[in-house]
Amino acid sequence: MSFPTASAFLVGGAMTSLVYFLTPVIWDHADSAIPPTLTRETLLFGILACTGFLLAFLRGIQAIRLQNKLLLRKDEELVIHNQAISEHAIVDYSDPTGTIFDINENFAQVFGYSREEIIGKSTAVLYPEEKSALFEEILGHLAAGKTWAGEQTLVTKSGESRSMQCSIVPLNDSRGNHIRSVAIRTDVTASRRAEAYQQQTTLLDELSDEVFIICSVTFTLIYANAKARHHLAGINGWGEDEWKNKSVEEAFHNFDRTEFRDRVASLHDRTRTSLVYETDHMGEPVEVNVQIINEPFDKPAYVAVVRDISERKEVEAAKRAFVSTVSHELRTPLTAIKGALGLARAGVTGQLPERAQPVIDIAYRNSERLLLVVNDMLDLEKIEAGKMDFVCRTMDLAGFLKESMEINGGYGDEFGVSFEGEGLDDGPRQVIANADRLMQVVSNLLSNACKYSSPGSAVKIALSDAGIDWRISVTDTGPGISEDQRDQVFEKFSQVRPTDGKPRVGTGLGLSIVKAIVERHDGRIDFESDVGYGTTFFVDLPKAEIGSERKVAAE
Repeated sequence: MSFPTASAFLVGGAMTSLVYFLTPVIWDHADSAIPPTLTRETLLFGILACTGFLLAFLRGIQAIRLQNKLLLRKDEELVIHNQAISEHAIVDYSDPTGTIFDINENFAQVFGYSREEIIGKSTAVLYPEEKSALFEEILGHLAAGKTWAGEQTLVTKSGESRSMQCSIVPLNDSRGNHIRSVAIRTDVTASRRAEAYQQQTTLLDELSDEVFIICSVTFTLIYANAKARHHLAGINGWGEDEWKNKSVEEAFHNFDRTEFRDRVASLHDRTRTSLVYETDHMGEPVEVNVQIINEPFDKPAYVAVVRDISERKEVEAAKRAFVSTVSHELRTPLTAIKGALGLARAGVTGQLPERAQPVIDIAYRNSERLLLVVNDMLDLEKIEAGKMDFVCRTMDLAGFLKESMEINGGYGDEFGVSFEGEGLDDGPRQVIANADRLMQVVSNLLSNACKYSSPGSAVKIALSDAGIDWRISVTDTGPGISEDQRDQVFEKFSQVRPTDGKPRVGTGLGLSIVKAIVERHDGRIDFESDVGYGTTFFVDLPKAEIGSERKVAAE
């Protein structure tokens, strides 16, 4: 209570006392007979009443002052409490629709938005697309007057994911209407990443393969499992933890960062989710499987699983040697048998009996098929053994594909199938390739498409831009390939089971050879199929500058 108000009470009390004092005088002048005793009692009553009033007034003043002190202390505590929350937590205020109208400094720092950028925007911008339903669910809770609490995964302005422990409280007016919400969040990203990292590393430490996690920006080692740490200690003489934050070049002196970046380019543009290749690792042949992960690290990281394949290579070499020997031994007599049967079919040895002709035809076709198998086996053996070198030069894919359609036209005629080109007249499309080997690839794909297409239909061969690659696509109108047979398509001596039940003649090696040739050109082959409607095989080959020349040797 202010001082003027207290003064008014004092003045009022004084005036009351004055009335009591003056009353007898007034009554004397009014010629009234007032008993002296009554006048004294009245005076005494007035004095007592004034005194009591004054005491009560002073107590009231004291109580009001005490109450003001308590309110001031509570206000100070509330300010300190809010300041503490704001210092520790990430706070934003929004209206019932989720539109932000205020934030604290922590919000700006964590999410990367300035006040000017975020105020007036919906809090929905913080939620990744797959979490939009959660945003709507929270709005519903708040509209019903309920507090929402839980863990969220939100995104910053730069697109980085952050884990948040969050409480969002609705604030209502005196009538119970929801007027605003306050969200208080704590960033638990570091602890969640630490938990995920611990789980991952515990699992990876048990693997018999070497596992490295490498920062994709700095190329420093983030993690090495037990097998990898043991190897690093052996080749570099490092202690248990010396590998941490070392560059890959420090760990492996023959590591070529530029070559590695070229290899994993398809992982960054998301045309592949993983990359497997063979290389030499400290003098031993290894298979490297590389993937990119974003969690639980601040920056994307490469996970490289390195597997020693020395034993497998020895087995494969022995198999190749056996196949090569057998194939060479078979090819000469098979060629002679086929030639003799051909002469007999042509009537060079005289007119065959009518009943003998079909038998000779069957023998001739099967000898021809067997010879194709032998030749395919020898080709595959040469490629895998590195004995078939690829001298590659810059060539125009558009013109090359037109030529391949003409060369294979006769084969299409046998099946009543025509060829249609698409995108072949859009200018030169340069690649670095061996024309003979690439013709082997395209001819194989076209022959397969003819065999599986229905008579009277057309096989489409298309050329398109696939980013860093040119894409060759061959589409048939056949029965298609079921998804459960996908893994068998490129296996040796494997023929997929036709979904229409009709058998097709083939060696089971053609697509294996195609895959090997494409990979030696740093390309890739895959397919898409719609059962009952057809299949599209596509080959991606890296684009090249005109005039470039290189030799691709089988690894």
